[in-house]
Amino acid sequence: MFEDCVDLINDFVVESRDGLEGIDNQLLEIEASGENVDTDIVNEVFRAIHSIKGASGFLGLDSVGRLAHSLENILDLLRNGQFVIDSHRVGVMLSAIDKLRFLIENVHTSNEHDVSHEITQLEQLTNSRETVTTTIPVETAIDVKQTPCCTQDDFQAALENGQQIYEVTFDLFESTESNPDLTDFIERLGDLGTVLGGYLDSAALTNWDANQTNSPLPWTVSIATQLDQESLARFFMLPVENIKPAQQIVEQPGVEDNTPVCETDNSIEKHQHDVSLTTEIAHKPSAKVQPVTAPPTAESSIRVSVTVLNRLMNLVGELVLGRNQLLQTIGSENDRVLLSVASRIDQVTSEVQEAVMKTRLQPIGNVFNKFTRIVRDLSQKLNKQCELDIKGKDVELDKTIIEGIGDPLTHLIRNAVDHGVETPEVRQKAGKPAVGRLELNAFHQEGKVNIIISDDGAGIDAERLRKKAVEKSILTSAEAEQLSTEEAVRLIFHPGFSTADQISDVSGRGVGMDVVRTNFEQLGGTVDVETNVGKGTRFIVRLPLTLAIIPSLVVSSRGNRYAVPQMSVSELVRVQRSEWSSRMEKIRGTKLLRLRGNLLPLVDVNSNNQPQADGELADSINIVVLNYGEIQFGLIVDALHDTEEIVVKPLGRHIKNVSWLAGATILGDGQIAFIIDVAGLANQKRIGLIETSDVERQELLEKHDDQETLEALMIANHPDEQFAIPISQISRIEKISPAEIETIDGRLVMKYRGSSLPLLSLERHFHTRPIEFGSEIYIVVCQIFDSEVGLITPEVLDTHRIGTELDTQTLQAAGLLGSTIVNQKTTRVLDIFQMAKSEYPHMIPDKLSVTHNNTGAGKLVLAEDSNFFRSKMKSFLEEENWTVYDFENGSEAWEFLKSTQESFDLVITDIEMPVMDGFEFCQKIRASDHWNHIPVIAVTSLADSESHARSQAVGITEHMIKLDRAKLIETLSRYISHS
Repeated sequence: MFEDCVDLINDFVVESRDGLEGIDNQLLEIEASGENVDTDIVNEVFRAIHSIKGASGFLGLDSVGRLAHSLENILDLLRNGQFVIDSHRVGVMLSAIDKLRFLIENVHTSNEHDVSHEITQLEQLTNSRETVTTTIPVETAIDVKQTPCCTQDDFQAALENGQQIYEVTFDLFESTESNPDLTDFIERLGDLGTVLGGYLDSAALTNWDANQTNSPLPWTVSIATQLDQESLARFFMLPVENIKPAQQIVEQPGVEDNTPVCETDNSIEKHQHDVSLTTEIAHKPSAKVQPVTAPPTAESSIRVSVTVLNRLMNLVGELVLGRNQLLQTIGSENDRVLLSVASRIDQVTSEVQEAVMKTRLQPIGNVFNKFTRIVRDLSQKLNKQCELDIKGKDVELDKTIIEGIGDPLTHLIRNAVDHGVETPEVRQKAGKPAVGRLELNAFHQEGKVNIIISDDGAGIDAERLRKKAVEKSILTSAEAEQLSTEEAVRLIFHPGFSTADQISDVSGRGVGMDVVRTNFEQLGGTVDVETNVGKGTRFIVRLPLTLAIIPSLVVSSRGNRYAVPQMSVSELVRVQRSEWSSRMEKIRGTKLLRLRGNLLPLVDVNSNNQPQADGELADSINIVVLNYGEIQFGLIVDALHDTEEIVVKPLGRHIKNVSWLAGATILGDGQIAFIIDVAGLANQKRIGLIETSDVERQELLEKHDDQETLEALMIANHPDEQFAIPISQISRIEKISPAEIETIDGRLVMKYRGSSLPLLSLERHFHTRPIEFGSEIYIVVCQIFDSEVGLITPEVLDTHRIGTELDTQTLQAAGLLGSTIVNQKTTRVLDIFQMAKSEYPHMIPDKLSVTHNNTGAGKLVLAEDSNFFRSKMKSFLEEENWTVYDFENGSEAWEFLKSTQESFDLVITDIEMPVMDGFEFCQKIRASDHWNHIPVIAVTSLADSESHARSQAVGITEHMIKLDRAKLIETLSRYISHS
């Protein structure tokens, strides 16, 4: 019957969803406030429910209207101070809200659902106050003029405000023809006063014919307004007869003042039964609302800021201009103009893409808000006390991801309450507060969104997990013993794994954490866990910002092209074949690459996913280092091509079951590339279990040469001249056109990110051959304190590990650290800090280090086994007014500290040193009563996360990479200031 009302009903569903979105948290705020109820919050909830009640009456959604009306009565009592809130009453109201939400989501069948149970529970909350009278005899109501949805309070309020209540009768379709959005039309009516409610004419509804376009369907709205009858008629362009003053309700015995009374038929002959007063549309079998089209799905509508739409319109205009310029330029054969137009179109297209992506972004708070209710209900059920602290609600994610993270996050939250947080008695015995604390935090990091779910509960017992894994035949006893603590904890993600002793409706079936991980991985994310027994657990979820367009690195292997999502790429490594034998190890059939003190597992997408045999290797091997949660592994490829933003296409049925492929895409040159699923590849190769024992790891790492090495970027200004820049000095590399470089006041600059970037040229600092520029050049951007500087180079060659014992005698110049031999070529190693200081001295603050008032310059102890690094650091630290006592290893430095009577401000130490390394040296310092307070700064070539973690564990204050002179000086200055 209501097929023609589909748009109105769908609008009602969308608006009602928005109205109910935050009500759970608002009711919980009301519960927490106790007697000090915030009336503003109550009024906000009341308005949302009232709007739903009014609109449902217009549409004949009887069950929705009755339930909303009962909730409205409770809220009205609450805001008038006639109702005391408590946990039980809030629970009943939340259950009613859940039912109301269910009815709205299933609006097409809502009238078929019984809401009497929820209404009865709400009525019981008022104790002696009956808010709804079920039936009265018709004879009692015969002589009463009754007004739909108007109460005694409505008449009293209208009288106090100088208003009159009118009943205005419209034709539903004719009146809303120019206002297809029902909510907007109601708001338009509300401009005249207060809309109190409305109802459809039941008799007309019974005889209404949807097939006749001119068949009217009268509906009546009650409005409290200061306008008179004639003014309303002129405003609505209706006959005066359609606007009638409403008459005040005559109180009936047993009927409460605030009870809405529905219009009844005055014919006793037609009604020989009781009439329900809770219904706004007469309930006759022939008048039942027939099912209509289902409400819009989650994907059918989205709210978009008008600012974003205006931005899109402007950009579309720019695209049109660009198209016109392109069409005119094509025939001119002017390549320079064509390149300029293409560049402009490329820029505008990128901005359009960014703006369109913003239309799909939604705040993660839309998901987070429901967890307060979940924690409250589950805590009560399990007799626990928990508080949830939510941070980062404003962080935005793509709508698809927002819709996909709700279920897995709910599972993690429920697990934290069920398995993590202890009962109040257990917590107090352990010296903890009785109330457990959960934290849900979202934040941006490295182009991804991180979500941290943490609790201060019991933590996860790795030993118990090992035993369970053996009991369930997941692992043998020997395999379980070999697992590290981190690997044992990750067993919770194994399919069917559960530590619950009893199965309940909360947990224990072993189908949760595996599904949680799968759900996040399907969204292109990862999940990992950290735990500390007795102190709590943290789950770390990392997600991409969007799934629509994915920035990817294009690689090739054995003739096939692959796209690797950039969010999973940690770094690119090229190993010369001559170095392969010294840097590669093999354990239990798995090849491992020694990379900065770590052993990196290697896989290949070819040869049954095994690495190539040594005889098949080219002159150099390209390795893409990938992140899978907290685990890293290397993917061997033949060539690295470029980065592209790709659109994911589904795989054909013949290869859709390949677990390590996420889909396919069409590249800019028309070729097809497979998209690598990093999580699937790691799971297929069981990367998380390719871990050597501590003894094996130590033996393998001790095989390498004693000489310390440093990662450097190789560049060339001429085929016969090669330079190296320590990676620690580099922020990023940009590719530009030579035309973008300008000369201003004798110095080179370029426009960069809204400002001017000062540039350095090798020709201005060293005796070099003239630079030969092509169509593109590279700018190596480096950070110098709070500023940035760029080094111009026509060619970026590779990264390479160079020895730290550089030749400082043969080639000497300001801006050179020294020279070395790389690939049979003499290579000059640059000091970007010194180059910037000589050309742009304003970048370097004068004497950063703060001196003591009494003792003069700051004093520090330096432990470094490399003669080169030790002399370099001592030299530039003394330039900054530091007094430096230097030693060749940790043992010598420690013996000095034990015997000296002098005071020192800081200790700087290398990590890898003979006799006593930096870790042991720091442990000695922290165990000393005299020196345990002194800051210890590690300056090392070890950049891996494991070294950082160990530094933190032994008490090292700061961990930084060698040759980052600006950062070291700034850090020293900060610590001596604090001291």
